[in-house]
Order: sequence, then structure tokens, then C-alpha cells
Amino acid sequence: MFTSLRPLLLLSTIFFASLVTWLCLMWTGNSYQLPVRVSHITADDLRTFGLHAINNTVVLVPVNMGMLHLAENLLCSLRQTTFDEKKLVFWALDDQAQVILDGKGYATYRDPSLFATSENENKHGDTDNYKRMMLERPKFFMDFLSTGFDLMMLDADTVYFQSPLDMLAQPNSTWPEADIVFSTDAREFYQEHPAFQDAWRRGDNVPPVCNGIFWMASNLHTINIWAEMLGIFNGGWTTSWYRQRTQFWDDQRGMDVLLNDGRAKVIGPYPAGISEDEVPVPHTQRYGKPMINVRLLDQTQVVNGQLLRNRSQQYQHYLAELRAMGRERIAAHFNWATVDETKEEGAQAQDLWYLDDQGRCQSLAESRPLQKGFAFPLEWLVRYGRSKAGKKDQASDARCYTHRLISEVGEAPYPTPGPKDIIVKTAAVAINPLDYKIQDSNPPVAGKPIQYPTILGADLAGTIVGIGSEVKNRVIGQCVVANADGISRGQSAGSAFQMFVVVAEAASTLLPDGLAFEAGAVLPLGCDTAMAGLFVRGQLGLSTARLGGHDAETPEPGSAVLIWGGSSSVGCCAIQLANAAGYEVYTTASRRNEALCMSVGAVRVFDHSSPSGEKGLVEALRGKKVVGALDCIADGEKTIEACARILALVGGVKKVVAVLAPPCVEPVEGVTAQRLSIPALKSSRAYEVVHAWMARALADGSLQCKPDPYVVGEGLESVQAGVDMVRDGVSATKVVVRLSPC
Repeated sequence: MFTSLRPLLLLSTIFFASLVTWLCLMWTGNSYQLPVRVSHITADDLRTFGLHAINNTVVLVPVNMGMLHLAENLLCSLRQTTFDEKKLVFWALDDQAQVILDGKGYATYRDPSLFATSENENKHGDTDNYKRMMLERPKFFMDFLSTGFDLMMLDADTVYFQSPLDMLAQPNSTWPEADIVFSTDAREFYQEHPAFQDAWRRGDNVPPVCNGIFWMASNLHTINIWAEMLGIFNGGWTTSWYRQRTQFWDDQRGMDVLLNDGRAKVIGPYPAGISEDEVPVPHTQRYGKPMINVRLLDQTQVVNGQLLRNRSQQYQHYLAELRAMGRERIAAHFNWATVDETKEEGAQAQDLWYLDDQGRCQSLAESRPLQKGFAFPLEWLVRYGRSKAGKKDQASDARCYTHRLISEVGEAPYPTPGPKDIIVKTAAVAINPLDYKIQDSNPPVAGKPIQYPTILGADLAGTIVGIGSEVKNRVIGQCVVANADGISRGQSAGSAFQMFVVVAEAASTLLPDGLAFEAGAVLPLGCDTAMAGLFVRGQLGLSTARLGGHDAETPEPGSAVLIWGGSSSVGCCAIQLANAAGYEVYTTASRRNEALCMSVGAVRVFDHSSPSGEKGLVEALRGKKVVGALDCIADGEKTIEACARILALVGGVKKVVAVLAPPCVEPVEGVTAQRLSIPALKSSRAYEVVHAWMARALADGSLQCKPDPYVVGEGLESVQAGVDMVRDGVSATKVVVRLSPC
């Protein structure tokens, strides 16, 4: 009888063991993998998000710990996709947040005196510190947003106590205009302004810069995606009902702000395709408590050229002050007039996730305590001032910039080379569009804001006057050209607009005898940029076999590449590099620059301004083995879309690589578009191969220094004139400043 019961006992044992295991999992939750699904995130949405991030670093602003860990959860989610997380830059307000982000943040600002003495750190009350904070923070927000970041994720608490504020959309108002207004919630504006009454709630005068975190086909997609990502906080099906019941606090400050403040509910007209029935309930209930405050992300907009004011007239003062400094891109952050209430920070006892040192998603509750509270910034991100000379072995004049119309020539320390660096005494420098763009609008470079005072400049030619201990192929006295990347590395000693510059040996190319410094200075950045777009894997990835590389295959006969903007500095270099690598080059230029493009190796040149230009390119490329397109202009969305339209109609690779990718471009179906990456170039095998070819080609004359240099003046004092000239616009020429003889 016992034998006959053995199967039943075995099944019972298995059942009870499974039940116990399931109950344990329900009680403890899952701490080994991130329970998030990305199946509902469409490929189009991810591509749109990636395209925006390529051109505009996505800035997540973790102003409190709830926001901080949600940002980390977003990283964990994105790691399951192809999105490059390096495009994300975190702004950590306090030291603890900076530590948690493990160096991914770029600024830490603290002023503990702003906190009132209270059990609730959010409760400032009517104190002197509170009033001082009110005076300082508007200035900070405008200054921060003017650095060039145009996509931000901000917790409502950053402006919560600045209430009441309002935005008035009155064209006849005498209040000063702001170039960009970032508004988390401006009730009066969205209810009344006619620009938001069309299908997308934006008019022709309101460019679609960004919409919340993702720029989507509809806001319903946005809500679904964030609701899905916020599902991380549920912990998945293995998280116990008890933990879910006790861990969600009354106010999820770290979550609802991503979807806007749930207390505001939905205001204004619904976006196209969204009915009232489809709008989620503002407070999603779970066990009688709000779990996620959900509201349309369409309430978050970036609007150009609107009027703004607040009741205390603080912004009017700061706008006038910033404009007096020459700033042309100014932003203000608004929040709707909330009631005066304070609540504890959310996410204090939740099962949150973070990234460990190996980049793995880990459970926060089991490994690291949460920190209460957050700090408000008081200092300006961009400081103004003179460059101060430090200790130096030899004086080195340097051109230092702070902002547009503010530049000066002063002393800088004589640089010290690293083991693999050389010191170049500059004889000539060339001006690039990036120089005036930095001076005008202070955009982030390599994902980080520029710290001032600083020195700009990339293209240089000169003589080696010092070498590092591990330099093998350069000696003192040789003449070189180089792409100085100090601005992207945040090291002024490595920028070109000064008399002595530190550059990596690998970034330099020998300049042959008889070639003028002014001519050589036109090449470095243009060649590196073209090199990155053409030869780096993940970009167009063309073969370097004919340039001396170790690629297994050489280009097939009839292989062709489209290069848009052939008469530009990058275009002239790209034509020559692609041609030398064995590819037929089809390019665009104005009629007067057609001869220039043909002289550097283009097979055909088409007038980009002619209605028949695209048609001619399509006809010329049909039957060719097209390997993609390099857009050397990236004029808004126009040129990238033109390249995409052409590639869609011909055979071959349907990829556009551009020097700059606009944030909201929607390429033609089946054609991808991306921004090229010079940092990726420096870690590729093509970098050394093509630089070696450049030295040989300069020596034998097969690499031409085109476009021709135009010497605008001599001495560092002429750099500003060169920057101004490039800002005003030049064609088929490279502006150069002569500094010193060899």
C-alpha cells in the first residue's frame, strides 16, 4: 500500500515545495534581474529617441533620490535596447547622487544653508534662506538651460516653492522675450494660446524641439512606455502584495514628475488621436494608495519666442541682465501655481534598482541605503572672468573665451606633455563653425558643458618643440598639422588658439617641406571628421584596404558614395579620402564650386539648390553599388532628408551619416540616419591607417589642402575677426590666422 502511495507522496512533495518557493518569491521579491519589458516600445520610437540623443545630449536631472534612481532604472531599461547610454548625461545636485552615478554626472552643487531647520527638509517656510533661494534659482535655471541642453527631466520640487508663477501669451506685451521657454506646466498658456490648437498642439511658429522625454508619434505611446518603465517599481510578479502595499507612499515625487504632476490632472485640449477615455487616471490606485501619478506628457513643451513674466518680476530683471551679457539663447523654467503643501520625498522605502560598478542592475534595498532630501544649486554653471596665469616655465599667450563678444588675449601656463604627447609651437590656426557656435550659444561638447574661462580651436599647424617620454615617431623640429581636441577633453592646454599646444602624437601628421603652414592648417579637423564618417565601423564603415589598411576586401567596381556638401572643408577632405579608398564620389555644391569638387576627385557634382539636383543624383547612382551617404552640412533636417530620399530610390546601403543630426528628423522609411563620432574614430584601427596615408599623400601631392586658406590676419588678436567671418558665412574657403614662423 505504501508503494502505491509513493507517486502521490512525490507529487504532493513537489507541489508543497513549489508552493513554498512561490511564497518566498512573493515575499522577498526579485533582486537578481530587472523585471522590465520593452516589447511595447516600437522601433520607430526608439529610433526617434536615439536620433534626438545623437545631436542633443539627453540630460536627466536627478534633483532628489527618487528621481536619481528612476534615472538609473531608465538606464537599466535602455540597456536592453541598442540605445547608446553614453548619450545620457546626469546632473547630480548633491555629493551622494554624484557618487551613485559613478562619474556619469558632470556637476555637483550644494548649499546646505538653504535648508530650514525642520523635520521635513522640503518645508522652507518664510525664512531669509527661502527668500534668497527664490532670488537665485531663476537666474540659475536660465543660465543652465542656456548652455545648450534642450531636453531636461526636472522634478517639480525644483520649482515647487517658486510658486506662484504664470506664463502670459500676449503678443502686445512689453515684457522681454525669451528665446526658449521650458515649461513643465503653464495652464494659462496651453488653454489660450492658438499655437496649440492644431493636431499636434503646436503651430508653425513653435518648432518641435522636444516633447518630454521621448518625441513620439502620439503621447499615448509616451504614457504607455513610461508606465511600462515605471513598472520597475512593482518589482514584477514576484514582488509580494505586502511589499507593494507598504512600499508605495502617498506621493511618488520621483515618478509622477516624469509624466507631469498628477495633481494638475489633464488640462487643455487632448492631442490628436487621444480621446478622454484613453487618458489614464491621474492617480493610478493600488491597494488604496496612489502608485503612479500619470498625466499627458504633452503638457511639457519647449516653445520658441514666447513672452514670459511672473508676479514678482524677477525674471524680467534676470532676462535683461543676461541679454546685457550678449546671451542669445536664454531659457526659463516654469511651474504652475500649486497650493502650498509639502510632502515627504517619495521612493524612500521602495525596491529600487541601480547600476553597480560592472554596469549590472542591482536591487537598491538590499545593498545600499537611501538618502533623504536634496540640495538646491546656488552657483552659476557658467562663470565669467579673466584667465589667470599660473606657474609656467615659459610664457604662452592664449586666446580665452567666456561668451560671445567677450574674449581676450592673456597669459597661459606653458604646457607639460604626457608620455605620448608632443608640444607644438603654433604657426597657423584655422577657424571652424564650432568655434563661433561655442562662443554664441555655449553648447555642450562631448556631452559636458564647457567650464570657463577656456581656450578654443582645433586646427593647427606648427613645429614640435617638446615630446613625451613614450613618443616614438616624432622629434623636436619637425613640422606637423594636428587636430587639437582640448575643448572636448576639457583641457585648455590642448586647444589650438594659443602659442604652445599639447597634442597626442597619434593626432599629428607630418607636414612636408615646401607646404605652407597656412595651407596645412585647413586639413586636420576636416580630415578627422570625414575619416570618422567614412571608415569607422558603425558609421559607413568603408574599406581602408587601398589606404594601407588590413581590410579583407577592397571596394567592388562601381562602388559609390554620396557626399553632400563637397565644397565644404569636411566635404573636400571626404571626397579625397573616399576617392583614394577606391570609391566613386557623387557630391553636391553650388555651380561656382563645381570645379573645386571635381579637382579633388568627385565623379559628378550636382547643384544642391536646383530642383533637378536630387533627380540627377538618383539617375547617376542607379546601377551603382551605393555604400551610403555622408552629409557634411547637416542643415537642419533638409540635407539629411535629401540624402535619405536619394538613398531610398537607389540600391545599396541605406544609411546617412551626418556631421550633426537634428533632434527630430524622421528619415525616409527604410533609411537610417545618425551623427558621426570622432571619439569612436580615435579608438578605431582606421585612425592610424588613414593618418599614415595622409602623411604619404601630402608628401607626394595626392592629398590637396582644400578648400584654399584665407588668411584673415596675424597674431592671436586676429582670432576673433576670423571667428566673426566664419559666423557671417564663407564658401569654399577656410579662414586661417597666421601666428608665428617655423
